[in-house]
Parts: sequence; C-alpha cells; structure tokens
Amino acid sequence: MDAYIFEEYEVVLFAKTVNIASRSTSTGKKELVIVGTGFMRGEDLNSRGKVYLFDVIEVVPEPGKPETKSKLKLIYVNEEKGPVTAATDCNGYLALAIGQKVIFLFYSRYNFENLEEKRKDQIKMFSFLLFLFFIFYA
Repeated sequence: MDAYIFEEYEVVLFAKTVNIASRSTSTGKKELVIVGTGFMRGEDLNSRGKVYLFDVIEVVPEPGKPETKSKLKLIYVNEEKGPVTAATDCNGYLALAIGQKVIFLFYSRYNFENLEEKRKDQIKMFSFLLFLFFIFYA
C-alpha cells in the first residue's frame, strides 16, 4: 500500500481510474489514477484546485509484506483556477470539470497538453455535449 501527502487545506474531491491513449503500451491504452482536489481556505478567498495523475507501478515488496508490491508514481500535477470536481476518460482523452468549465487533455510524449488549444473548432460541440452529460448523470 502506498500513500500521498497533499498540501495543507487541500481536500480530495474525487479519485478514480481512467484509461487514456498512450503509445508507450502495446494495447495503446494506459490506466492511470486521477485525483481532483480543492483548497478550502474560507469564503473570502477564491477557490482553486489541482489535478494529480498517478501511475501504479510494480516494485519488489518488502520481506514479509506482500501488500507493498505497488507504488504510486506521480506523473502529472497542475494547479487550476478552480476546484477540480470531476473527470472521465473519453475516447482516450481526459475530460476535467474545473469550476464552471470542462477542459480536455491528451497524453503526448510523457506530457499532458490542453486539447482546446490544439483543436478549438473541432471540440466546441463535443464539450457542450459532455457538459450536458455531467449535468444529467453526475
């Protein structure tokens, strides 16, 4: 079993596993653990949050403790201007609900890039449909 210590006043809002597109695996998909957080600092300060992505890696367990065979490896962390309240995988991309907006990330050579900056015109309708999905099914 492994653990991760978050900052002071940082609260985990959700945690789940997602499958994203990756060229580093033979299947073309990589399973990651995503954690969305928010900072609870009072009502007079703007809320913000962070998104964390962890890879679960296999390590040699400690003698007599077979449950220590897995570790969390932090591969991505980004501070956002709002609390990160939900996420899902969508055709290999990662959709994040941050405050009042939905953004899309894609995995590109050990880095996540904002899909909106790459294909703004192509995803306007898709982001609207995903927003409706979050409203009706969340």
